[in-house]
Amino acid sequence: MTRKEIFNPELWDAVPGFDFEDITYHRAKDQGTVRIAINRPDCLNAFRPKTVDELFTALDHARQWSDVGCVLLTGNGPSEKGQWSFSSGGDQRIRGKDGYKYEGEEAGKADVAAWDACTFLKCNA
Repeated sequence: MTRKEIFNPELWDAVPGFDFEDITYHRAKDQGTVRIAINRPDCLNAFRPKTVDELFTALDHARQWSDVGCVLLTGNGPSEKGQWSFSSGGDQRIRGKDGYKYEGEEAGKADVAAWDACTFLKCNA
């Protein structure tokens, strides 16, 4: 399977105004669908605190578009070893005794209040 079989960039536009490191954020050219992909294939798209923050930002932005009816969550790949993964879970390399830790300058920047305001809606098919 090739990357283009899974994600054809000709059908999507990058959503402007975001400088994500751990995810990619695209909107379909012909329909109300956004694609949010974890972009850490070399660690099988494992989450770290920065990944979660970026996912929250993209999801919060997508919910504000009245013409978006579908959010596609996926993982980019393959890794350099040819492996594919949606996500292997939390990145254990950065897990401390007290849980997951922000690295470097990001330490202490978590906006916990923003998560409290997050509302997940059930979509009816």
